[in-house]
Amino acid sequence: MMFVLRVCTISMVLFFKSSFATTLGPRTVVNFDFAYRFSPGNDPRFLQCRIEQGVNYGSGYIWSGQVSSATECCNECANRLRCRAWDFNGVTCWVKDNSDTKATQPGRWSGMLPAPWNFSTPKQAKVDFDDSSWELVDAPHDMGFHREISCVGTNYDTAASDIPATPEHNCSGWYRKHFFLPTEWRNGSTWVYFENVFHNSNIWLNGVELGPHVNGYTSFWRQLNNSITNFGSSSNILAIFANSAPGTGGSYQGGGLFRHVQIVHTLSPLFFTPDRSWISAEVTDPSLIKANSKLPRTGFSTAGENVVVNIRGQILNQFEEDESNIYVKVDIRALQNDSLLATHTQGPYTAAKNTSFTYHINLTLAATVQLWSIARPFLYQGSISQVRGAGGSVVDVINITYGVRYIHLDADKGMFVNGHHVKIK
Repeated sequence: MMFVLRVCTISMVLFFKSSFATTLGPRTVVNFDFAYRFSPGNDPRFLQCRIEQGVNYGSGYIWSGQVSSATECCNECANRLRCRAWDFNGVTCWVKDNSDTKATQPGRWSGMLPAPWNFSTPKQAKVDFDDSSWELVDAPHDMGFHREISCVGTNYDTAASDIPATPEHNCSGWYRKHFFLPTEWRNGSTWVYFENVFHNSNIWLNGVELGPHVNGYTSFWRQLNNSITNFGSSSNILAIFANSAPGTGGSYQGGGLFRHVQIVHTLSPLFFTPDRSWISAEVTDPSLIKANSKLPRTGFSTAGENVVVNIRGQILNQFEEDESNIYVKVDIRALQNDSLLATHTQGPYTAAKNTSFTYHINLTLAATVQLWSIARPFLYQGSISQVRGAGGSVVDVINITYGVRYIHLDADKGMFVNGHHVKIK
């Protein structure tokens, strides 16, 4: 199958062909790492710090700590998306989650901030913004390492003490991506999947806010709603703001598009919700685990009926009507030789319009199960399909790789994997 997704910038056009796309039945996953325009930039809330002396705004509590100035205290508030007010007594800063009160209090400095992006669309997120002078980068991208600064502390901190604490040296910035989508994608569902944007981020498509994400250690997805997405010959603008200043610290802390980005399309608005399906396996009787030989590299195994495979997940229905006669089919295969160990179909399920439902399947395997170990990391793959009607057409499919192992911790002897003692360093 030949698949083409065009990604363009002001100065170049890239054609992503089949080597960049993975088609799994009705689901297509495209590498979306390339051709971002990047520029350092501020969270507008930093530019809205207004300091009043002799007052104390707000109540509630998010964080407190010692800072050097009222400006730095306001920065600490701006670094936290839930912050609405801050208060500084000359030594300690209090960051608060509401701004519903105002009290006269000599010896204090205080201020309020709006909700993140609670104002007109930032110019960098608008469709007609000129980013032709911005640097061209690919993900993964570290805006701190790239600029030889350390993204630790408040928004204006830098690694070098002789660099002035100005907005030009902060660890926040903008990414913009110009791209086209195939006309046939107008039907179905399309989203961008971010493995990691460090640390706080917000996303816009064609000038429309898709929403923030807090916590740079977790993946997230943003759907490209058909009402604001262009298909065919008209381009789209994806704008991403990343602010790494609220990070968790460490000897080095970077920021930005830290991990890979994908764009995903399913043929149907009825699909497996991203990051909401998983497989776990339980060994019911560890005494039945056997070593395949005296050599650890040959691994361990157990009878199939001694392992329960749990498959759980969520399916989202974005049709404007209820959907019924939905089945979930699971195929379990060994990754090493692609042999089929089990298959099971469960249903029917019914999904109300614009809602999700969960499925739960328990399986036991008829064949001998090879266990995961350090010396022999044997893996299985569960292929989970959503089927319309028993034996009908496949609507969506995902693959999950997993291993089976038994771990036991002994207070005196340490850790055992599959009954075999393993040292932890």
